[in-house]
Amino acid sequence: MTLRLYDLAGAQPERRFSPYCWRIRLALAHKNLPVETIPWRFTEKAEIAASGQTLVPVLVDGAGSRAPGPLQITLRTRSRIRRHCLAEREVET
Repeated sequence: MTLRLYDLAGAQPERRFSPYCWRIRLALAHKNLPVETIPWRFTEKAEIAASGQTLVPVLVDGAGSRAPGPLQITLRTRSRIRRHCLAEREVET
């Protein structure tokens, strides 16, 4: 299951300028969790409306569950990190 992160973008989709989104991307990279970043603009609020907020970052897991904001994202990824580490240990043995 791939994580999808809605990331604030400017007029050019490759220009991402939200430090809050950067923090989440860096934390996920540090934990070796694969993530697909989706460029999001202020006018596209309907795309993240299911998260219950109108701001990014919003993290969506493979099951469609949405975690709004940095704190909820951190809490949500803890169990995923544990499963990822356990799976790596099983492969090593």
